[in-house]
Amino acid sequence: SHIELDLKQTQLLPLNTQPEKIHIGSFEDNVQAHQYQEKIAQKNAEISLNNRSQFPVISFYSNYYLYGSDPHNAYDALNDIRPNSWNMGLSIRWNLFEGFKYNSESARLHFELDRINEEYRLAKREFDAQTQISQHKIDRLYQLQKNDVLIVNE
Repeated sequence: SHIELDLKQTQLLPLNTQPEKIHIGSFEDNVQAHQYQEKIAQKNAEISLNNRSQFPVISFYSNYYLYGSDPHNAYDALNDIRPNSWNMGLSIRWNLFEGFKYNSESARLHFELDRINEEYRLAKREFDAQTQISQHKIDRLYQLQKNDVLIVNE
């Protein structure tokens, strides 16, 4: 619900704020700046992951097959292991050509990072402009308050 104000009966009270104590803050302390910084960090992580996909992958594997079995004595089953029951290997995987998939994905990620950085710079410029306007208004209010005090004292 809402309350309707009557302009004739409404009285405005003076602000008891002192302009020199007002601190607007920096853009880096702003929530919007933190959101952009998180997006930039996420995009950098995606670029790093994409770069690591081009590295060779080395894996080691081994296994054995237990052909023998003895329901009464497990040691007899172990004695049935033959030398050809063991396998060991080293696997190396390296993508030599992916049909330019890496190049296009890398270009897309760098383009998106550049776009986010540009949005960050634009938001910072807008914040700085608004801060400057607000600071100018605060200075003007302070000057008016000083003039009002001087007029009252005269």
